[in-house]
Amino acid sequence: MTIRDLDADVVAIQEVDKGWARSGAEDQGARLQELTGMTVTFVPAFHKPDGGAYGIAVATKDRAVVRALPLPRHLSEEPRTAAVLALGPALMLCAHLSRDPAARPAQIEALAAEVRSAAGPVIVAGDLNTALRHLGALFDAGLNRGPRPKRTVPARLPRAAIDHILGGKGATVLSLRTVRSWASDHRPLVAEVTL
Repeated sequence: MTIRDLDADVVAIQEVDKGWARSGAEDQGARLQELTGMTVTFVPAFHKPDGGAYGIAVATKDRAVVRALPLPRHLSEEPRTAAVLALGPALMLCAHLSRDPAARPAQIEALAAEVRSAAGPVIVAGDLNTALRHLGALFDAGLNRGPRPKRTVPARLPRAAIDHILGGKGATVLSLRTVRSWASDHRPLVAEVTL
């Protein structure tokens, strides 16, 4: 399994279902926890009337304090959220931003506000659905551009770099690489980060 093989300390996972018919009504976060041995926290972006939920998840080797950060919406698009993790002195924001370019600036600004308010090192990771050049608010808030972005989509022959791992305020991304995997329509993006 891709996640187990990476032996990562933290994994940000987007498009996670819980009790949703399209995924066999499975609790995908609980299943990932069972398969990886990591602590998986599911952060729903929205709930369906039938009890199903959809959102993101964070897998950690050690227990982490996780809270949800609802992200601004544009018109009637689906809700988006970020997971905010306290990792010792560091803060990590795991997000899945909108595919709608009209929605993303407000969502990026919401992440930037969290970065600005952080007292220590900050890491932002996830499917940001945009190129690095559109993330200026995050850089203005104190994150660094880091290593050259890696193309992650589509998984088979990646042409676009829309998944990012950024650090700042004492967190430095030393390296980035992708992993060939068919577990998703994106190639996993792996970073080595120092605090």
